Amino acid sequence: MPLKIMTYNTDMRGSKKPSLAGRIDSLINFINVERPDIICLQEFGSAAQAGITNLSKSAMGYNPFVGDRDVVTLFNIDSEILDVDHIKLLWNIKGGRPIFTKGTLIGKGYSIFKLTLPAFQGGTPFTIINTHLDPHDKNHGKRVSAFHKMDMSHHFAGCSTKIIAGDFNEPEIWRFCVHTGYNYDTESMVTHHHNDNVRRKSKNKALRKDWVVCKGATILAGSVETTRIRYCGEDVSDHSPVITTLF
Repeated sequence: MPLKIMTYNTDMRGSKKPSLAGRIDSLINFINVERPDIICLQEFGSAAQAGITNLSKSAMGYNPFVGDRDVVTLFNIDSEILDVDHIKLLWNIKGGRPIFTKGTLIGKGYSIFKLTLPAFQGGTPFTIINTHLDPHDKNHGKRVSAFHKMDMSHHFAGCSTKIIAGDFNEPEIWRFCVHTGYNYDTESMVTHHHNDNVRRKSKNKALRKDWVVCKGATILAGSVETTRIRYCGEDVSDHSPVITTLF
C-alpha cells in the first residue's frame, strides 16, 4: 500500500498574522480532508503546537512529535515509532562545516524517526527526516552539505528506505539528489509565494522550496500535488503544502 506524506512550512511562529486559532482550524480541516499518513510541519511555533497537539490524537487520529526549531511531525496512529531523535544543525564559523549538536545555540535542524506502518512496504522499518534547512545564505553548497550530513546520519542505519521531507529553501532539488541516489519529483509547482529569499537580488517569480525525496521507495506517478490553505481570504502561510505518495 502507498504512503502519503505532507510537508508544509506553516509560518505560524509568533503573531505576524491575525487569528492563529483560525489558521490552525484551516490547517486541521485540510488535514482531515487529505488524511496523509505522515505530516511534516515547519515554523510551527509553541502556541500553534499547543493548539494542534491537544487535538491530534483524540480528534484527528495522529501522534504528534515536537522537535527543535519549531519542527513538528504527526504520524498516523497505526504507525509504530521505534526510535526518534531531534538534532540541531549548526555551522562551524571558522571551517564552514556543518556539525551536529544538542546544545542551546541557534541553528536549523531536523527530527529523525525510525518507524513501521503496516500498510507500507509490508511493515518493514523505514526512516523519515523532517527538516528545515537554513535560507540565509546564497551558497547552495552549504545546504547540500547539510543534506549529505542528514543522509549519512548513523542514528538509524540499516533501514533500506529513507525519506527526507521539509522546507529545503532550495529550488534546484537535483543538487541534493544527484550524488546521493534519492528519487525526487520534477513538478514545477510554486510553494513559496514571496520573492525568492535565497537569491535576494532576484526579482523573478517565487520558486519551489518544499520537497519530499526518498531512497528505497518510488514516488507514485502523478501523485505530487499542492494547494493553498486559506483563512478569511488570505493564505495561511507564505508556503504551500506539498503532498507526495510513495510506494
